[in-house]
Parts: sequence; structure tokens; C-alpha cells
Amino acid sequence: MPSFPGLTTRRIEAFSDGVFSIVITLMAFQIKLPAIDPAHAAVDLPRAVLSLWPEFYTYALSFFMVGVYWIGHHNAYHHIQHSNRALLWLNLISLMLVALLPFSTSLFGRFLEQQLAVIIYGLNIIAIGAANYLQWQYALRARLVDSEIEDWFVERANFRLLVAPAVALVSIAISFWNVYVSALLYITLIAFYMFPTVLDRYRK
Repeated sequence: MPSFPGLTTRRIEAFSDGVFSIVITLMAFQIKLPAIDPAHAAVDLPRAVLSLWPEFYTYALSFFMVGVYWIGHHNAYHHIQHSNRALLWLNLISLMLVALLPFSTSLFGRFLEQQLAVIIYGLNIIAIGAANYLQWQYALRARLVDSEIEDWFVERANFRLLVAPAVALVSIAISFWNVYVSALLYITLIAFYMFPTVLDRYRK
């Protein structure tokens, strides 16, 4: 009788790609058209559009953050070669938290000056990071990854998974001092994850 190491990851990857594409599309819908009188648009529209800068900022930020999570998911499942029921549920939990980003982003952008909105967004980032870290650790311990994966790669991957929730935690702490500085801190995350590393060249 043939031996079956477990389920494949094809359905996980296909479903996850669908969720990521929907979430990233929904981001733009969180920016509402300014409510102004068309008769006074020549005067009021430039000021109204300018007043939307927090929503445009959080839209761009979260668009790239979803991109970061999608790239991370893609890279992780290059090494996760099998799945089981537990991994399926862990992946669903992670996607559920990613799907909350349009809400927390909208709240963050519309009420940027309110600390609670900044904290809710930060907690969303922390929750996603924790879920992704838990999913990766489970895959390692359940031996669902490539058997030849090296220890140094695992350690660096663990570190990169924890950077986003760590920055979000610092951002929440800074929000008790200044919410605008707290909001700008997330730009460092985009810069950190944007550039390729030695992990991207790993081919085991």
C-alpha cells in the first residue's frame, strides 16, 4: 500500500489567494467620497479631498501590509509541503484576522486622532502576526515542512514573523504619547519587508 504523508497544500493556497485578493480590493472602498454641495465644489472640493489624507495614508499602508502577508504566505507554503485538519483551521484563523483589516483600516483612517482607533488597528496587526507565527510553528512541529529545511532558515523566518507584531506593540505604546507618530511608525514595516533577503534565495 502506498504511503500518504498528508493532504496537499494546493487548496489552502488557492483559497488563501482568493481571500487576499478580496481583502486588498475592499481597501479602496473604505475611502468615502466627500459630502459637499456640487454648487460649491470649485471652492470646497480641494479642501475636502485634502482632509481625506488620513484615509489615503491608512489605505496605502494596509494595502502594502496585505501584500506583505500574501508574500509571507506564499513563501511559507513554498516550504510547507503537506497539510492536515489542524493546519487548515490555523490558516482559516489567520485569514479571518486578515479579513478584519478593511474595518480596522477604515476606523484608523477616519479617526486617526483617536487613540482607540490606533490601538484597534495595532491589535489587528498583532493578532495576524501571532496567528501566522502559530501556523508556521505548528507546521514545523507537525513535520509538514520540507524535511531538509535548515535551522538557520527557521530562526530567521521566526524573527521576520515577529517583527510586525513587535512594531505594532511599540506603536500602541507610542500612541499614549502621540497618535500621529504612532501611525507613522508602520512605514518602517513596509520598508523592512519590501527588500529581498537571504531567505528569498533559499531553495531547500
